[in-house]
Amino acid sequence: MILYLNLNLRKDIEAMKTKKKAKNNFSRADFFRTLWQYCEGGDADLRAFPSKRTELVPSDKPEAVDKFCADNDADNLFFGVALRRGGRTKKHITEIPAVWCDVDYKDTPRKAFIEKSKHFPFKPSVMVFSGGGVHLYWILQEPVTQVEIGQVELINRKIASALGGDMNATDASRILRIPDTVNRKPERNNALCKVERIDNFAYFLDDFDDLAEPDTVKTVSDKDTDYDPAKKNRRAEQIMQCAFMAHCQADAATLPKIQWYAMISQLVREKGGVRLIHELSRPYPAYSAQETDSKILHALNDTGPLTCKRIRDLWDCGKDCGVKSPAALAHKKEADDNIREQIQKLNEKYAVVMLGGKCLVMQETVNPILGTPDVVFSALKDFKNFHANCFVRGPDNKKISLPGLWIQSEERRQYRDIVCEPNGTPDGCYNLWRGLAVEPVQGEWSAFKNHIFEVICDEDRDLFRWVLAWIADLFQNPGGERPGTAIVLRGGQGTGKGTFVEQIGKILGKHYLPVASQSQVTGRFNNHLKDTFLLFCDEALWGGDRSKAGVLKNLITEPIIMIEAKNKDAFPLKNRVRMIMASNEDWVVPAGIDERRFAVMDVSDRYKKNYPYIEKIKDEMKNGGREAMLYDLLNLDISDVNLREIPKTKALLEQKINSMNTVQKYWYDPLADGEGDTIWENWVKSDELYQNYLMFCDNIGQKKYRVLKPMFVKEMKKLCPKMTLSRPRAENQVRGYNFPSLEHCREMFEKFINMPLDWYEPEDKIL
Repeated sequence: MILYLNLNLRKDIEAMKTKKKAKNNFSRADFFRTLWQYCEGGDADLRAFPSKRTELVPSDKPEAVDKFCADNDADNLFFGVALRRGGRTKKHITEIPAVWCDVDYKDTPRKAFIEKSKHFPFKPSVMVFSGGGVHLYWILQEPVTQVEIGQVELINRKIASALGGDMNATDASRILRIPDTVNRKPERNNALCKVERIDNFAYFLDDFDDLAEPDTVKTVSDKDTDYDPAKKNRRAEQIMQCAFMAHCQADAATLPKIQWYAMISQLVREKGGVRLIHELSRPYPAYSAQETDSKILHALNDTGPLTCKRIRDLWDCGKDCGVKSPAALAHKKEADDNIREQIQKLNEKYAVVMLGGKCLVMQETVNPILGTPDVVFSALKDFKNFHANCFVRGPDNKKISLPGLWIQSEERRQYRDIVCEPNGTPDGCYNLWRGLAVEPVQGEWSAFKNHIFEVICDEDRDLFRWVLAWIADLFQNPGGERPGTAIVLRGGQGTGKGTFVEQIGKILGKHYLPVASQSQVTGRFNNHLKDTFLLFCDEALWGGDRSKAGVLKNLITEPIIMIEAKNKDAFPLKNRVRMIMASNEDWVVPAGIDERRFAVMDVSDRYKKNYPYIEKIKDEMKNGGREAMLYDLLNLDISDVNLREIPKTKALLEQKINSMNTVQKYWYDPLADGEGDTIWENWVKSDELYQNYLMFCDNIGQKKYRVLKPMFVKEMKKLCPKMTLSRPRAENQVRGYNFPSLEHCREMFEKFINMPLDWYEPEDKIL
C-alpha cells in the first residue's frame, strides 16, 4: 500500500512543501529531515575518505552533520542510511528509514536508467545526484529494525536489478554520499552531490514484495554459468594473478570449502565475477549451481573480501603483495596504471636535466611571441610549488603528491646534459637541434638570387660568390666549425636588407632569431642564443661601446658560449651562432685594424622602397623558392672559397677608420689632409706633438680615451716606424721627432691597416 504524506507528514515537512522549492534547491537539512522523519532516534554514521575519519552524531542534530562536512571538506563524505547505536557495523543498526538504490551512469547510462524507471511502479521519495549517477530513496512509513534487515537487503537487490543499480550498494550497512558535498573521485571532476528532488511519498516494506527477483539470483542457473574468457574483465584478470587465486583454480577439484568461499569473496563484486566463480567452481565433484549462488549471495552481504591475513591462515602463499586482499590487486593495478599514465603525461612536457652542475626541471614549451618550440628551466622547488595542487591516488587510495612522485619515479624522463648538435645526439643528452624548416627540392629562386647579386652585393661578382658560399656553409655544415665571420649590411631603410635575411631565416625555422637591441646580443642574459644558428641584428647598434666589443667578437669566433638565463647559473654549450648585422648608420661594428670577422658591404638602394619588387621576391620564396634555394646551396661547391678571409670592401675600410683608437685617428687625420699642414715640418717638438694630440681628442669628443705620453709615443712608432727622436742645436737641444715624407707615411699607414686608401692630393683639396 502506498501512503501519501500530505496528511501525515510532520509539520516541518509540511512547511518544506509550502515553500514550493524549485528543482535543485533542496538543502542537506531538508534531505535528512525527510529521510529520518519516521525514526525514533539514533546516531548517524558519518565517514570521510581517504582520511578515514568517522563520527557518530545524533540524527536530530543537523548542525553536527554540517560541522563534520566542514571539517572534512577535502574528503569524499558518506553517511550510513541506517541509524546506529554504540557502533558502526551492521549489528549496531537500530532503524532503517528507507530502501534505496545506487545507480552509476558509468555502468547504467542515464538514458538506460530513465527508460528503466518509466516501467518501475514506485516513485522514489528522494532523488540525489551523486556526481556520477543517482541515489534513490523510498521512505518507509514504518522504519524497520534488525529483525527485517534480510528483507530490506533483498528488496534493495530487487530494485537494483530493475533499475540497473549497484548490487554492492544493497547491504543494510551501506554508506552513501552526503548531499551538498563534492565527489572528489578524479574522473568526477569535483562534481557536487546535490538533492535533485523530494516528493511526498512514503511506503510500507511489504509494498515491494511483488518486485521481480534480482538478476543475481535469476541468472546464475547452470545453463548461464559458462564462462567466456573473451569477456574477462581486466580487474578480474588482476585478481587471478594472486598466488592464492591461482591455487584455487588449479586445485578446484579438492579445494576446501573455506578456501572456496575466500575465492568467491574476491570476485563476487567484480563485473563478470559471478560467471567466473561458477567456472572456477565447476571442477569440484559435488559442484552445485544452487549452492554456489547461495555462497555468492552470502558473500555479497558480507562485509567484504577475506583479507590476506585471514587467507594465510588457510593457505600460505609465501608472498607479500602489499595489498589487504587479492581483490585489492585490481585496484592496485588501476592505481599503478593511473600513476604511470600521469607520469607519462608529465614526461610529455617535462624532463629532469643536469645543467651546469645543477639538477633542474626542463619544460618543453612554445615561445608565445615567435610561435617556435622552446625549453625553459626551473629549480626542483619551483616545479613542485607550481604542481603542489596535483595529486594521484595510490593503491591504498591515499593522495600522493604528483610532482614528488614524478621526481622519484624510475620512469621519469631525464638527461645528463643539454646539447645543440645537428650531427647526432650523444647518449643521455637532450638535443636542442630541430632541423631545418623546409626540405630541399629543385626549383626556381632567380628573383631572390638576383636580389642578393644586385642589391646585397651591389653587382660585385666576387662578393656575390663569397656571400652565397657563406650561406651555403650554414646549410651544409650547421654542426661543424663556423667560419668565424659575420655579414654586415650597411644601407638605408627599405633597400631589402631585411628581406634578404628573412628568407634565410625561414629555411632555418626555429634556429633563426631576429633581435633589435644591443643588449640581446652582448648582454649578460643570453638564454635565447642557446639554439640559435643565425642571429639577425637589425639596427642592434654597437654604438662605439668598447666594453661590448669583445663580447660581440667572441660571439662570432669562440667555439664555446656560456648560456645564462635570469636567476639561473650559466652553463656551457657549443657556440652555433652565425651573425648577420644590418644598419643604416655609418659606424656599425668595431672593426679592428687587422679585422678578420666583419664582412662589411654597402647595400645598393636601386630598389629602395620598391614594394612590388619586394613582394615579387617574397611570393617566389613562399611558393617553392626556399626549397629550391636550399637544394642549390646544399649542392654548391664552396671548396674554393675561403670564408675565413673577409672581402676587403670600401665599407670595411670605413668601419676600420671609425673603430681606430685616438692615436690612430690623430695620425690618420693629417695623412688625409696631406701637404700644407704644420705637422709635415721636418721636425716637431715632442711636447708640441703630444699637446696637439690632446687637443685633437678634445675636439672629437673622446677626451676619456686619451693616453699618456709614453703610450702615445709607442703607438706613433707603430704607425710610423721611421719616426726618430733628435735634439737639433738650432732648437736649443729641445727634444723632437723627425718624420719621413708624406708619401712614405701614407704607405706605412696602408701597410698598417692592411688595405689601400684613396688619398686626397693637395690640388684635390684646393679644388
